[in-house]
Amino acid sequence: MSLAEPTVHVRSYSQEQSAHAHPFHQLVLPLRGELQLDVGGRLGRAAGCLCVVVPPGERHSFAGSGENRFVVLDVPEAVVRAAGALAWIDRASRDSFFVAPSRAMQLAAIAGSDPGLESSPAGVQQAWATLIIQAAAANAAGRPPRVVERAVVMLEQRALGTVRVSEVARAAGVSVGHLHTLFRTHLGRTPLELVRERRLEAAHALLVGGDLPIAEVALRCGFADQASLTHAMRRLRGCTPGELRRAHSRTSRSQ
Repeated sequence: MSLAEPTVHVRSYSQEQSAHAHPFHQLVLPLRGELQLDVGGRLGRAAGCLCVVVPPGERHSFAGSGENRFVVLDVPEAVVRAAGALAWIDRASRDSFFVAPSRAMQLAAIAGSDPGLESSPAGVQQAWATLIIQAAAANAAGRPPRVVERAVVMLEQRALGTVRVSEVARAAGVSVGHLHTLFRTHLGRTPLELVRERRLEAAHALLVGGDLPIAEVALRCGFADQASLTHAMRRLRGCTPGELRRAHSRTSRSQ
């Protein structure tokens, strides 16, 4: 189908694999959980600040993992061009997977928190799509430096186990101090803050999706013990693991 105006959706994806193609650019920015994708033979995932751009006509398969939520932009090329981001989206499309700057993720989170987003007028949706695309394309190179992308991938892969930032920095070819500076500049957070967010996402999925003891959830998600998980979740999510599980249980029973 053709697309005359951009649309902005908040979507959750099934764990069953699906595949299709569409004649417009699509950007997928994670709010929670992860999405595994194969975009024209390029394998990867959207999770944390790792996002995906799907070029027009590119067949792609995808499957969600656990509880997940994403902001999805369906954007015709004319809107990308008007946003001054055509060169960026062409470069990003060659890899499909990219690390979004913190401003783009913040805008996606704000858009995703609006319950009336998908029913808003076309002009509002175009404004959101333009703002998010321009934020994603904001830095001069059109993306965070490769060293940041390499470090993010390594941290994501190791987040639920033992993480030593010094090892990641060495593998990425920079000092620990320089890696921290790059992360703050391009992602608005430190390497360990990214790791903590990933661990909390994994803990959230296990807490609402099963009945493992909270202490076991903590250990599986990289926390030293239940107290460490409780402290991090209370400080960053405003609730304890037990409160989250009870709230989700009440919501499920009422549906």
